[in-house]
Amino acid sequence: MEAIISDLVSRFEKGALTRRGLIQGLAMLTAASGTVAVAEDQDAATRRYRSGTGAGRPSFLVSGVARVLAVDTTSRSGVARLDLEPFDGTLDAELQIGPVFRGTALRDALPFIRFDDFTNQMEYASVSRVLHDRVADSVVAKVGRARLAGRVIEFEGAYTEDAGIPLITPVVLRVRE
Repeated sequence: MEAIISDLVSRFEKGALTRRGLIQGLAMLTAASGTVAVAEDQDAATRRYRSGTGAGRPSFLVSGVARVLAVDTTSRSGVARLDLEPFDGTLDAELQIGPVFRGTALRDALPFIRFDDFTNQMEYASVSRVLHDRVADSVVAKVGRARLAGRVIEFEGAYTEDAGIPLITPVVLRVRE
């Protein structure tokens, strides 16, 4: 397990965990280019854009540009509320800014992390904790949660599809000056 975590941390630090556009319901947004392609069939769209091993709910590696509408740190699971480009003032997604991070989107979106590579569920779960610690220390702390409100940001990260607003866990976060 140590070797897997070392490889994961190395890839994370080198910025290798980047790609794709954000899936919101049936719309595929390629935020970097500003193009939108509406999928006729959600299953086909999920097969095309999904990352990870394919078990459980689909997870996606995502990137984009957004305006931070608000920063909510009333709980330890802090989030930045995002309006994705093109900006229209509407809440499109939330970006986790911690210090507590929910879910397993980063782990589940990475195709080289498989449950079968671990001795038990506890080892597999620990990968998410290691990733979340790195995000808190190496991504969010460098930017600073307090300076995000009202700013335009660039992000790369992961999200797991569910019925709510996409909750993105960042691996790269930059504030545009």
